[in-house]
Amino acid sequence: MPMSPMLPPELEKAVFQQAAYESPHSIPTMMRVAWRFKIWLEPMLYNIMTMLGTRSQHPLRGYPMYSFALESEEEAASSSRTALIASSLRQLCINAVALPEALRVLPGSTSIDNLWISTDGWDYPLWPLIGALRPRRLHCYLETLLYDPRHPIGLDHDFFGNITHLEILRVFHVEVVPEICEGLEGLGNLTHLAFNDWVFVPMSMGLLRGCAKLRVLVFLGPQTLDVTENLRELCKEARFVQMSCTERIKDWHMGAVGGVDYWSRAEEFVEMRRRGEVDPLQFAILDEESERLL
Repeated sequence: MPMSPMLPPELEKAVFQQAAYESPHSIPTMMRVAWRFKIWLEPMLYNIMTMLGTRSQHPLRGYPMYSFALESEEEAASSSRTALIASSLRQLCINAVALPEALRVLPGSTSIDNLWISTDGWDYPLWPLIGALRPRRLHCYLETLLYDPRHPIGLDHDFFGNITHLEILRVFHVEVVPEICEGLEGLGNLTHLAFNDWVFVPMSMGLLRGCAKLRVLVFLGPQTLDVTENLRELCKEARFVQMSCTERIKDWHMGAVGGVDYWSRAEEFVEMRRRGEVDPLQFAILDEESERLL
């Protein structure tokens, strides 16, 4: 009986890495095929990590969700796995997880490029955990990060220097909004900005004028804005988009895996406005349009 054909190791590795890239949810299964597959593919498993609290739903069916609380004592004590995560991790979502779990990932993972972080009752300053990062995409409670009395910082810090996409989660003190907006104008690489708090809407025209590279400004709100006289100029601005995104963590994960998220839908809508394919005063993406832009 003829032997099964064998691929050269380099080609075999390339084939399986491409398969893992195209189907990330299959990585854990492929890692069990052979030890060499585990060596090749396990770093890819940790390129994107989603860590959610017990009250959160799984963001994307078929994709792994990480919980260090489920580890055995041997796994928890393994420095090799921690080092592998630190060297591999590029995109991280932390939402309402316990501080000890976040401490397993954040301190050593300095190559994170896309960060969603929402702390839940941590009695610990966030800045020492993420201050060494230089992310391009950031979703966070910006007010909490900037105005923590234990580690107050400004938007002129190097941490913000590479940011192209920024989503500002809820603001708790309206009086800080003008200062935040002034700081945002100094972010030289900022091209995409989103917020889910109405208090930024009156400041939006100033942001579109002041942020030199801003291409898309998204108000993530379920309600449609009333086009009052003082908002008429903003609503005519093609770069301003109002849209709903109820499953935000799922949307983040889909963007991390495949590049299709609310940012990409907003970009396409901006181009439609510029081409005159929608009414000049239509700044809101309707639900049916959002589905079509996927």
